[in-house]
Amino acid sequence: MVTRKTHRTSGARSPELSVDQLRKELDTCSSTISTLLRAINLGVLGITWALLLRTADVLPVADQIPRTSLFVAAAGALMALLTDLFQYFAAESAAGSAYDRAATSATGSGTLNRKSLAYRAQLCCYWTKRFLTVAAAFWLVAWMVRVLA
Repeated sequence: MVTRKTHRTSGARSPELSVDQLRKELDTCSSTISTLLRAINLGVLGITWALLLRTADVLPVADQIPRTSLFVAAAGALMALLTDLFQYFAAESAAGSAYDRAATSATGSGTLNRKSLAYRAQLCCYWTKRFLTVAAAFWLVAWMVRVLA
């Protein structure tokens, strides 16, 4: 029998979940957050590109926003996308090292070395891309609100 999960906002606790179920939930959330961050960054880039082109459709708004402010928003979004890429490079390196250790161990299993440079770089990139995305989007929205208000 398949049961359907429902989300509750009443503050009731969910049923106990196994470590594997929790890991799957964390993976799903992390993947979703990364996808949303990429979409926001591409949106910021698209809007800044349209405003930088200063076509007739956006000219009334574009003329009121300094070009340097648009470049700041675009640079933040680009840096966030590059940081996202570097995060995956670091994650691949950390996972590859763990795989190599697991393949040569007697048990055939292993863990990620949380003290390794690759693991720490991955974590740093994860939080940095979140910060850069929020900063770039906030910067652009603040200018748009200022102009349109």
